[in-house]
Amino acid sequence: MSKANVTEVVVYSITAESSFIPKIQEIVKNCLTSCPGYLGVHQMVGATDSKQLVDFVDWENHQLAEEAKAKFEAHPDFPELVKHLGEMKFSGHFVKFEEL
Repeated sequence: MSKANVTEVVVYSITAESSFIPKIQEIVKNCLTSCPGYLGVHQMVGATDSKQLVDFVDWENHQLAEEAKAKFEAHPDFPELVKHLGEMKFSGHFVKFEEL
């Protein structure tokens, strides 16, 4: 298993109005910061669909990225996030090609 940093890509839609996006982003960041190995997140919104979001989450390594899901879902703010989610698609974990 690689010790390289890993970027996790998650694409999801929300059911809330787009004005609620800052709150959703705040909840996501609160949940992520509770996870060991979390390095940061870059969040984007769809260019033509403001209810579609994508998070690029950086982790110290693949193992910590894999372990984060249970910790993320156990966070006290997670139920509030779920109320506003439509579809969520986990797209995978990625490393820079030259770090393989």
